[in-house]
Amino acid sequence: MNQHRQQHRGGALVSALIAVIVIATMSLGLSSITMTSNGVVVDTCDQYNSLLLAQSGISIAFKKIDATFSTLANGAIVHSENFANNSRLEVRKKTNAGGMAYLESTGYVEKKLIIGNVQQVKRTIEAVVGVAITNGSFPAGAFGMNTLKVGGNFFSDSYDSSVGPYGGANISSMGDVGTNGSFTISGNSFEVKGNGRPGPGQPAVVSDNISGNKTPLDSAVTVVVAPYDPPTSGVINGIPNTGNIGSAGTVTNYQVSTLSLGKNDPLIVTGTVNLFVEGDITLQGVVQLANANAILNVWQRAGSITVNGGGELASGTITYVPAQVITLEAGSVTTDATVRYVAKDAQNGNIPPLNTGETYTQVTSGNGSKAVVVGWNITTLANTTLQYPITITEPARNQKAGANPSQFNIISQTTGAVKINGNSVYYGTLLAPYADLTVNGNANKFGAVLGKTMTLLGTGDFHYDLNAKSSGFVSKPMLRSYREILPPTY
Repeated sequence: MNQHRQQHRGGALVSALIAVIVIATMSLGLSSITMTSNGVVVDTCDQYNSLLLAQSGISIAFKKIDATFSTLANGAIVHSENFANNSRLEVRKKTNAGGMAYLESTGYVEKKLIIGNVQQVKRTIEAVVGVAITNGSFPAGAFGMNTLKVGGNFFSDSYDSSVGPYGGANISSMGDVGTNGSFTISGNSFEVKGNGRPGPGQPAVVSDNISGNKTPLDSAVTVVVAPYDPPTSGVINGIPNTGNIGSAGTVTNYQVSTLSLGKNDPLIVTGTVNLFVEGDITLQGVVQLANANAILNVWQRAGSITVNGGGELASGTITYVPAQVITLEAGSVTTDATVRYVAKDAQNGNIPPLNTGETYTQVTSGNGSKAVVVGWNITTLANTTLQYPITITEPARNQKAGANPSQFNIISQTTGAVKINGNSVYYGTLLAPYADLTVNGNANKFGAVLGKTMTLLGTGDFHYDLNAKSSGFVSKPMLRSYREILPPTY
């Protein structure tokens, strides 16, 4: 009996030991499973967090894209940021094989030290971007964001200031006008040598006075204008009485309450000048750039803009030409006779001085009165004896050289009235997307203009500079495609 009891106790001990081993083994297994499950949960959270970081990087980088984006090198960092939990974000500019720029945003998450986990998880998003307005270019020579009206004897054509001054071979039929909204025609005396396009969904324009495309735009034009934002320091209050502003090779900032430039108040600009105007702008005199590198940007917060009078607003340099003696044809006349006086400053249309008994007719090149003045036929009356050669003195004058409208820019946030009228010759750009803008008067305008509403009237000619750019345009990025680069890497 004792031996049987001992064997029974021994078996029980073995069974208990086996049970303990099995339980311990199961515990280890459960522990391992629990740790692995915890690891899987952490992996999923970290992958999700790194994806959120990458997505936020795209949003942040889009807000930072401006006109300089196109100049960034492939691989340049657009945005980077480190966070307290050792996570970080990095966004770079990349360029694909087709030359399309894209943003590559990567979110990095530093993982917790749990068994089976790696140290870091990374996810990357690729967003291909485009830009609505590039390099500050205008969508047309004259563009109305809401509406456009053409009437009177308005005339438009085009040229390219990067090639040279307006005239001769540098005249083209791309004097485009357009709008995002309705296109209204008043009368039948105007002429647009170029496109005249209404907004999307609007009826096509019906007019033989427009030589180019008259169908609606495929999509509305979007522009973003830089805000009125004077620097917080280094701004000069007021401008000198001499009218000389700026300094060679530097950027100079001025601020004034209003700007009124009369016929006898030239504004001479050196270097790059930003002129911040709080209120009304009235321009009647000469804006003169001291050299080919001078630039004037006029930024306006609110108020009206009036360009008027007999002055000239020139974005090119102005040189002084002294009086010249010009000899006409030789001979003696006792009946009607005509000699040609060739225009030396045709764009100004100056009538030459006449001798007693002489009359003249104007000679133009191109489409009648819309063409450039090239000279005058001067006629002596019958039985008036004038001994030739005759000399006439051409008066001293200012002459433009290398005019570039992009060197004189008005950028306005105003909702008031903006008018370019009078008989001033205007070289420059005007960007006022919240204003009612009228181009009127009887003189030539060179450059490009944009307003909320656009009214084109008068008898003057409008010459769209195909190279016109404004410092006021802010490039607007567009998302063309969006995808995650898979798989996530660790």
